[in-house]
Amino acid sequence: VVTVSVPNRKRPRNILLFSYTSSVIVKGIERKLAEDYAVSSTVGDASALSAKASLTGLIIIYLPQNIGEDVLGIQEIKAVLESAEQNDTGVILIGEAELKEKLGSKLPLEGGCRWVSRPVDIAYLGKVVKEMFA
Repeated sequence: VVTVSVPNRKRPRNILLFSYTSSVIVKGIERKLAEDYAVSSTVGDASALSAKASLTGLIIIYLPQNIGEDVLGIQEIKAVLESAEQNDTGVILIGEAELKEKLGSKLPLEGGCRWVSRPVDIAYLGKVVKEMFA
């Protein structure tokens, strides 16, 4: 797991959890995070996420395994990361460890962005979320 330093700032304590498809794992993540935070979730099209960056403190994106070959998907995620940075919104990307290396040259994975590898350790994810709001 690679850790990126994040400036210490206060963000609204709400989370937008996004995934491209519904899954039991994402629902489990949502339930666990909802114990401590206001969590809303959305499924499907990442293009609408950029507009929501100013309305939330943290966006968590559960990446599909094939995103590395999806040019449009990568462009959408890049737009989300750029919008999040402009709005001081944190972003956590969840994906396979090897996917991080593939996307590293295509996406700005620094600043307020963190990576959590799958399979997701929910306790570790909770720690990362807490750090993002510190």
